[in-house]
Amino acid sequence: MKNDLLMNDMVPLYRQITERIKEAIRNREYKPNERIPGEPELMEFFGVSRITIRKAMTELENEGLLVKKQGKGTFVSNVIVSSTLDELNGYTQTLRRMGYTPGRKLLHREILKEFDDTVREKLNLGPADEIIHIKRLFLADGDPVVLEDAYYPLKFRFLYEEDLNTQSTYTLLKEKGGVIPFKSEKIIGIEHASRDVASYLALKKGYPLLLTHETVFEQNNTPIHYSICRSIGERVKIRMVACASVGVNVSSYELRRSAPAAPEQ
Repeated sequence: MKNDLLMNDMVPLYRQITERIKEAIRNREYKPNERIPGEPELMEFFGVSRITIRKAMTELENEGLLVKKQGKGTFVSNVIVSSTLDELNGYTQTLRRMGYTPGRKLLHREILKEFDDTVREKLNLGPADEIIHIKRLFLADGDPVVLEDAYYPLKFRFLYEEDLNTQSTYTLLKEKGGVIPFKSEKIIGIEHASRDVASYLALKKGYPLLLTHETVFEQNNTPIHYSICRSIGERVKIRMVACASVGVNVSSYELRRSAPAAPEQ
């Protein structure tokens, strides 16, 4: 863990300390359920007062990163909070920024002439247009986290030919299609895993999932893709803070290190 605090910086010392501890957790210097150094050790390490350390620790506890256990010390919780989701990032980039080793597994890919009218409407396509359907599984440290069904207009045909196990679709869209995702619209709900979905995510049938319908657009409002993502409900959370006075919504993403036991069937 770094102790390179800037004493004369505009950022308060306790905030600098919270960022150093967050970075240490993301880098796995402190793992879930592992005890972190106590107040005396942190005071000596950072060269600050007890009040400053306590303020930093309180902030990390309020964010859910640390858990204080009476008589035992302070431990890293099993929830890791990512960067905000007001930025438009793919799952791979999001997981990497959270300190996970991301992975992808291409499950199925096809060109469709006949498909659901909802997809046609979301992509603003005509009755004769075709699409590319891509089904992928996203992994965090080798464990399945998200099952994605993504639909792209056929003008992005290169996605049908590229190796999507090793390459990011957003990178390919930028490099080969000259397209940069600008904004997205999401509808979020709950779903219970079907037998097929449960098998992909290594769950029992009926397990609660976070269901996200998302349409991603270019800056000129042209749809890039429409996707349906099913995330393990006990491992993925979305937190939103609404600022009514300025009309800004800021979201953040949490991923539990381990999922609780699946419900009995």
